[in-house]
Amino acid sequence: MRHVKGMSQEELADRADIDRNYVGKLEREENAATVDMLEKLAVVLEIDPAEFLQRKGTPADATEPSADK
Repeated sequence: MRHVKGMSQEELADRADIDRNYVGKLEREENAATVDMLEKLAVVLEIDPAEFLQRKGTPADATEPSADK
């Protein structure tokens, strides 16, 4: 999260009205964000909150394999 869209942790924290240290802990996976926090961060980052739940390397529009194959 450090430089998403050219935004520093400090700027992200400031825009989301949260503590900068908390943003760092999220990035280092020392804390787990609540759903409310994910929504708050998504608004600032201008992304869909569901993007936080995508596995690394998985496109956001990937579909599940069909069960009838």
